[in-house]
Amino acid sequence: MRRRLSLKALYLALAVLVIGISSALAQSPMRGPQFKVKIYSGPSIQPYFTSGLKDVHITSFPGGFFGRAEERLSVPLSQGTSESVRFGGLLGVEVSNLGGYKRLSFNAEIQGMPGENSRYFNIMGGFGYKVFDLKEDAKQDVPLTIGLLVKGGYAFGVATFARVAQLPDRPFATTVQFEDGSLFQVGDRIQADILAATLQAALTVNFEIIRNVDVGLQLGYNGAWLSTLTLTSGSGGTFNPLAPNVVEPNTTDRTAGFRRAFTEAPTVSLNGFFATLNFGLTLY
Repeated sequence: MRRRLSLKALYLALAVLVIGISSALAQSPMRGPQFKVKIYSGPSIQPYFTSGLKDVHITSFPGGFFGRAEERLSVPLSQGTSESVRFGGLLGVEVSNLGGYKRLSFNAEIQGMPGENSRYFNIMGGFGYKVFDLKEDAKQDVPLTIGLLVKGGYAFGVATFARVAQLPDRPFATTVQFEDGSLFQVGDRIQADILAATLQAALTVNFEIIRNVDVGLQLGYNGAWLSTLTLTSGSGGTFNPLAPNVVEPNTTDRTAGFRRAFTEAPTVSLNGFFATLNFGLTLY
């Protein structure tokens, strides 16, 4: 439900942006003598959300029994939970005065959300249009512009959820092998590659501090279409949350201790609002 609402919101925002840019182009074909190149950079906040992560055990005897023959390890997946935006950064290039239109620009950006455990990067490209220029439209001596920016690109990275750990009451258990042959050992990282097509729509505000130097703000929405999330271990095993080897974290009750931990696989989402504060330098 949340994903459907997010995509509907993105489609609506894109429709408004396209209509706004088309209307502005039709009404204000202001032309400049040549194109300009600006580089800009600054901090950002990016969406990164997880759903369904919880602590589990993995066992070598699904539906089996407690005892010396059973190998059982802990996988504290809840450590990888993220329910808020993350801090990152942005580096971009803007080429404006495209086609002689002073207000039309092409933007290329690299956006990053670094982190020790989970991190991803966006490579984006798109077009912007300055809808309102306070100097030209309101005849005010204030170098402020408001615009729209639509970008598309690709996101890639890695999400690390947990490390496989020993259980206090199973000090000699160090390895668990699933029925499909996947191997898990103490210390293995449980992680997944992040690969997604992304689309962003943003409102931009820019203020020129001194000649050729400005501060800018982007406020918008990021939509992402992730490829299938495959969890793997450092030993090369595939961690399928729905496998019978992934069970509830209980070592005292046989019924509970061999009950499957998940009925639905955990998910990662890059859908949500983002913001950037950037400082720009016009080169020429």
